[in-house]
Amino acid sequence: MSHSELSPTHLGPAGVSAFLSCLPALMGMSVSAPAAGAKPKDFSMIPGYVLGMEHRITTAGWPIFKLPKTRLSECIEFVEPMIDVTLTAGFPSAILAMILWTLTHVKPTLKVSELRASSYLDIYMRFRCAGERHKLSASHGLESYVKEFSAAEDKERFVLMHALRMGFDPAWLTNAKKGKNETEEIHLRLLSMN
Repeated sequence: MSHSELSPTHLGPAGVSAFLSCLPALMGMSVSAPAAGAKPKDFSMIPGYVLGMEHRITTAGWPIFKLPKTRLSECIEFVEPMIDVTLTAGFPSAILAMILWTLTHVKPTLKVSELRASSYLDIYMRFRCAGERHKLSASHGLESYVKEFSAAEDKERFVLMHALRMGFDPAWLTNAKKGKNETEEIHLRLLSMN
């Protein structure tokens, strides 16, 4: 691939805007909330920002898939605005982790602390960058994924089947500290689909 083929300009104005919004994270700059007494930053300039995203992370030792469902849904919507909460409401964390992996190819086992993020907005910016990188390198077309996902009647089944076809390993969602977990539930769903 030539340098011009990897240019974000072929993504159109929205792609260029999303790519440029990744620059602070790529340069190691934090977009977290200001310290007490400091002037607040204007986060409203960040595409996809919602009030509360600048809050400090309290779950740094957790893997990504263990984040609260609302934060996973928020992250998915930040990466791909067409997959918003109206489409993902009620999904278990495992399905949300699969959607996020499909959009970014960041394993759900990655610990929040490994992202070197101090706020949820930092996490979302890093995932947006990963999503943009994945769009540049993906040969299977994420736009078609979004269209097919939106149109699917059984969205959970669609996510499961697509993620498995793309190489998602359900063992990534294993939690050794608990007996029954979402991985077992996913395996049972897969068996019932055949």
